[in-house]
Amino acid sequence: MPPAEDRPLVSTVLICAPPDVAEFTETFRSRYAGVDYHHVPPHITVMWPFVSPGTVQQGADPAILEEATQKLRAVCQNVEPFLVTLDRYGTFAGRVLYLAPQDPTPIVALHEEILRAFPGYLPYGGQFGMALVPHLTLGFFDSEEELNAVPRPPFEPFTFRVGDVYFMYGDIEVPEPWKTVAIIPLGRRRNGPPLSESDIRNAPFDLPGDAR
Repeated sequence: MPPAEDRPLVSTVLICAPPDVAEFTETFRSRYAGVDYHHVPPHITVMWPFVSPGTVQQGADPAILEEATQKLRAVCQNVEPFLVTLDRYGTFAGRVLYLAPQDPTPIVALHEEILRAFPGYLPYGGQFGMALVPHLTLGFFDSEEELNAVPRPPFEPFTFRVGDVYFMYGDIEVPEPWKTVAIIPLGRRRNGPPLSESDIRNAPFDLPGDAR
């Protein structure tokens, strides 16, 4: 068979949801999130699109990943951990269902800090404007009617501490888990001990190399 057409690998920076949020979102995401369900765990996007580390056929360039990781570490060490509360449903243009944060300010501030270090990576390529609207996507729909037919059970607000972000990459067209390049701590934890084996085992998806 001839080789498949080559295409860029893509990367992203995410706030990964804790287990209780992941459990609540599973019913939605497994049915309605499409290929995104396979790529990454439940999350709030901080940066997308982000640095392309290579192509599908040539693979990721370790030097690009390392440079991006170190720049992210330098930015994140100046952002202290914060709390996020997801307390309601929201929709975009009648086609996307999501959970919304009560106060998006610290997520936007983190995004803006990273954007200053990586200019040019506007949220969603600027397709929906210049500003990030933080959210946790539950599903994508072909019509507003389809979206409105989805049950939205009531829930108690989810509050959790954001102490790190995930730098991940993969092939946007293949329904396979993306690689976790690094779990980057926020704030002063940068001077603490490295991730333990338990931390790495509990990462949502594979870390590259021999990390696991």
